[in-house]
Amino acid sequence: MSAQPSVNIVLKRPDRTYTPGAPVNGFVIIDSPGQQMSHNGINLLFEGVLTLTHGIDAAAFSQSEQSQTAKIQIELAKAGKLPKGQTEIPFEFPLQTEKGVTLFETYHGIMINIRYSLAVEIQRGVFSKSLRKTVEIIIVNYSQEIRSLQPLEFEMSSDKRKKIADKSGKEPPTYKFRGRIDSRICNVVEPFTGEIEVIHSSLPIRSIELQLVRVETVVSSGKKGETEIQNIQIADGDLLHGTKMPMHMILPRLFTCSTMKSELFELQFEVNVVVLFQDQSLVSENIPIVFYRSKPRKNTVWTDL
Repeated sequence: MSAQPSVNIVLKRPDRTYTPGAPVNGFVIIDSPGQQMSHNGINLLFEGVLTLTHGIDAAAFSQSEQSQTAKIQIELAKAGKLPKGQTEIPFEFPLQTEKGVTLFETYHGIMINIRYSLAVEIQRGVFSKSLRKTVEIIIVNYSQEIRSLQPLEFEMSSDKRKKIADKSGKEPPTYKFRGRIDSRICNVVEPFTGEIEVIHSSLPIRSIELQLVRVETVVSSGKKGETEIQNIQIADGDLLHGTKMPMHMILPRLFTCSTMKSELFELQFEVNVVVLFQDQSLVSENIPIVFYRSKPRKNTVWTDL
């Protein structure tokens, strides 16, 4: 049995990451190992799709709506024949859309998904299956300027909570943690950083964790959902009083983006600092975070690969 023809897209940018207006270039590589191949045309299609899901429960996932946010179609070749072996067809086009159309950043969420794809399709005869290859394109926007840092200090204390004695008459546990984040306005290409200090705790500590949370809102339905993106442990086991633990979290590339607000949706982010005690109880501090994207400051780790 002879090998079947195939098609592939090779981009000059291996990370497939582009900014609005940037040129997208590469090659369409077609393998026709057996013999020359007839076709009815070779077309390239760049497409952006916004998917909004009304709810985060299982029953609501069927209630989704999709809208096309971008479309660029290019004819690479008219109907004809391709020779036996490998054929490379170069392509290049600017990542531009119609006036007034916004290219949102790529984002993979639960209720909100913004995805871009580049596809090549080779139309063949009635008795031959068309060939198609699709790759995802990542859109980022560095147009925003670096914002001033806004440090934030916080305190987690049993004094702030209503004291309720248990049935045995024992005093409720006491604790106090003091922390600081370096900025509540964060560049997504840089790590989220800060520190937390154990002032005192009558209960032994099991662990301290950082939880990154997405807050997605679909404007048309008013549905709002909060879901975890990632959870990292920054301390394991009981800590000596007075210990300061650094907080350092790399933001996941596809699951975070600039904080966005549009006529269709709103996308915000939060960080929870969580202290778990060995008796399975926990306390947490919720910190709303504003994300933006810009070139990183000098002498910082750049996480947007």
